[in-house]
Amino acid sequence: MTTTHTLFRPHVLIPLLLLALLPGLAQAQFNYATNNGTITITGYTDAGGAVVIPTKVNGLPVTRIGQYAFSQKSTIISVWIPTSVTSVGEYAFYGCTGLTSIAIPNSVTNIGNYTFNRCAGLTS
Repeated sequence: MTTTHTLFRPHVLIPLLLLALLPGLAQAQFNYATNNGTITITGYTDAGGAVVIPTKVNGLPVTRIGQYAFSQKSTIISVWIPTSVTSVGEYAFYGCTGLTSIAIPNSVTNIGNYTFNRCAGLTS
C-alpha cells in the first residue's frame, strides 16, 4: 500500500504567489487605453519614486505615453521609458517637480509640447 502525503510549504508557496502577482501589480500603477492592438499610458496612480514604464500590458506593446499621463506627480524622481514607446504626449510630465532624471530611448520620435515644462529638478 502506498500513501501519498501533501506537505504544505509556505516558504515555497509565498514566493511563487508573489511572482504570479507581479505583472498585475506593475500594471495596477498605470491607467491605460488600448488602441488598435497597442497601449497608451494615460495616468499614474502609484506613490512615486523611480517609475519603470512596462514594455507590455496584457500582452500588448506600450507605444505611447499620453497627454498629461504623469502631470503634477511631484513625488516621481526618475522615469525609465522602454524601447517599445515611440511617442510622448503634450504635458506628459508637466509639473513633475521632483523629477531629476528620465531615460528616453531612440525609439521615441515624437515628444509633445510642454512635456517637461515646470520640471526644474530635471538634470539628466
